[in-house]
Amino acid sequence: MFSSEEAPENRCYLGLEIDTLGLSAVLQQVGTGEQYPLYWSARHGGGEHGELSVLPLMAYFSPKVKPTGKSRLSMVVGEMAAQVAKPGEGTFVQQFKPLLNVAVPYYSRKQRQWEPKVYGDWGQTISLYWVQRALQSLLSTLTPAGAKHLYRVGAKGLSGQVLSEMLVNVVAVVVNCPGTWGDSYRFNVREAILGAKVVERPDQVIFVEDAIAVLFAHWSQVRQNRQQVQQERLEDPRPYTPDLAPSSTLILQGGTTTLELGLVDLPEDLNDLCYGDFTLTSLDYGLQALYEDIFYQLIYPQWQPEQAFLTDLQFEAPQGGTPDRPKRDQALLQVLGFSEGRSLLEMARRVWLILQKQESFSTFLGEQTWGVQRGDLIEQILTPLTQQLNQQINLLLSHKDYQDERVQHPGTQISQILYSGDFFTPLWPFLEPWLKQKFPQARFIQGLHPPDTRPVALGLAQLPQYPQLFDRLRHQYSDFFLLSELLHTFPQKPITLDRMLQALEQRGINPKACMWRVLAILEGKLPSGLVPTVDHLLWLSEESQQTVEYQAIMAAPLFRPDGQGNYIPNYQQGRRLRQYLSLVLAGTQQKLADPLSIFLV
Repeated sequence: MFSSEEAPENRCYLGLEIDTLGLSAVLQQVGTGEQYPLYWSARHGGGEHGELSVLPLMAYFSPKVKPTGKSRLSMVVGEMAAQVAKPGEGTFVQQFKPLLNVAVPYYSRKQRQWEPKVYGDWGQTISLYWVQRALQSLLSTLTPAGAKHLYRVGAKGLSGQVLSEMLVNVVAVVVNCPGTWGDSYRFNVREAILGAKVVERPDQVIFVEDAIAVLFAHWSQVRQNRQQVQQERLEDPRPYTPDLAPSSTLILQGGTTTLELGLVDLPEDLNDLCYGDFTLTSLDYGLQALYEDIFYQLIYPQWQPEQAFLTDLQFEAPQGGTPDRPKRDQALLQVLGFSEGRSLLEMARRVWLILQKQESFSTFLGEQTWGVQRGDLIEQILTPLTQQLNQQINLLLSHKDYQDERVQHPGTQISQILYSGDFFTPLWPFLEPWLKQKFPQARFIQGLHPPDTRPVALGLAQLPQYPQLFDRLRHQYSDFFLLSELLHTFPQKPITLDRMLQALEQRGINPKACMWRVLAILEGKLPSGLVPTVDHLLWLSEESQQTVEYQAIMAAPLFRPDGQGNYIPNYQQGRRLRQYLSLVLAGTQQKLADPLSIFLV
């Protein structure tokens, strides 16, 4: 796995957290287990904030005309993108993580351009290919090519030379992924990592859910800093300790875009834990949606009748505290297309910060007096959000068989709740009374991590030491790979599930590892994100929604069940999908030719 020239002490794992706001990263040495959080700084003093522990997910694309008369696309990434962005002259995209889950880029020969095009700020569109390239550019700061980048990377406790040696000896990159997101996100992120040359092979990029990462971040902090932690908690009036007991544990991790939930029975030794012990899910709601709801529900109704500058902003507000897709996406696109859209959401963020400290406030906007009360926030947004969380938690309990009819209060079987993230921590005073009522015997434990570090990135960096804790089957056999293999063995007549699995087994694929996902394809469901789903179509330009390739693939299912256990293949759709996959893979590092190896042992 390693060349003889690689110094063992410099081999490392890279924990890479991709949050909607930006990138965070932690290096961990393979041999010693020492961890080094990374930071970025502007190479020529162009940044506003000095050292950045989070590198902003921003990009500005503008056309540049060469002396020959031909134009090319110029790209600036990071916080500098916001400084140079000019409405009407280019496309500004920020917080673009969700766009990477919408679809996969491909070059349309008919249109002679990259598709699909997605919306950024100010109603402008840009090819998803260039969004992926923006992420690749940000990631190139972690490679020797980063010496020419606008940002330089550093690590606390490491000299520049040692850091450079470690970055060229990265064994594996472990990336966070929402529990319910599809293969399109994983494919796009892996492609950006490979394109930036952070690692060489697709199998060196591993995805792990946020809930698992924060559990191990907390566990490592307790284990490594037990004495310091105990001293800190003596000053904390809340009656709990940070130690995790071997018992049923609910994990709550909240970020900008999603809320991640996990349920697991912790053993005495966490080394005995495996991926199958976790039940995981996501709620498509985070801090960004909270800010949106504060504007939609609490600010806009007061401003709209009085403020002339809002005349051109028209939208139908989603239900507060709920995902409410696609209505929420439609409203956000209207706001982002508005010239002052980001400023409106920033005002909502400030309102959120104020209401954490006081019951109400009032101020002026021009001649108008307006204000917001915490009670309205609770009634219109936080209470519906609690109901959404309750549904997701009950779903986890039912999957774990905690909803036993003989148990009158299934919540009594949850012994501890670990919560972490920018979302749950400030909301905890509101959520804690409700959770105490639902789980009367549970201890509440706030996830620990060192100052100025991100717990998800911290946990990701150490997870390669526990290879049993990532989804090995999905890593080895992605949904896109299974579809590709199925197209290679495409039947000429109706086929049963068993016969299809036998055909895949002859190609070296473990049938037990992929039965349910193969069945989903036979039932007519394509892997999520191969083409945009109905929920994601709004993020595509109208022209991209109607591309010949998408229309052809969505014209009919690949298979049709006959109701008697057989699946009737559609030969024309099989040919169309093979052609489309060849377009997607034409210029990519990933070829879907073989299963990804599992080299972590």
